[in-house]
Amino acid sequence: MRKKIATGAQIAKPPFLRIFTSQGLVLVLVVILLLPIDWLSAYSVLLGGLISIVPNSYLASLAYRFTGARAASDVAGSLYRGEVGKFVLTAVMFALVFVMVKPLSAPALFAAFILTTVLNWVLVLRMSKF
Repeated sequence: MRKKIATGAQIAKPPFLRIFTSQGLVLVLVVILLLPIDWLSAYSVLLGGLISIVPNSYLASLAYRFTGARAASDVAGSLYRGEVGKFVLTAVMFALVFVMVKPLSAPALFAAFILTTVLNWVLVLRMSKF
């Protein structure tokens, strides 16, 4: 009879690819709907959504790089680097957009950023079965 080796609980990775793909599809759909109405708002919404999605996907790529109790310090370090990188990336993207994109609809940019961030939270909660 074989002995079972205890491996500990495995935490499933959230479906990040599905989450970010869903966000991207919603963003593209909104931009396509806005394009005939107001092209300035449309590309401002696109930029605001991307400023939310890109840094979050960077964090997600680092967050689950390591798993298990033995890798606890690696997990903590990876999460720290990911969160710092997300913050810096978000700040740099906002700065670049405000410096390089003229004209720009700031209300549309911020609205898209906020709504895309909220959509991320909702999708993470729904798809991860928390």
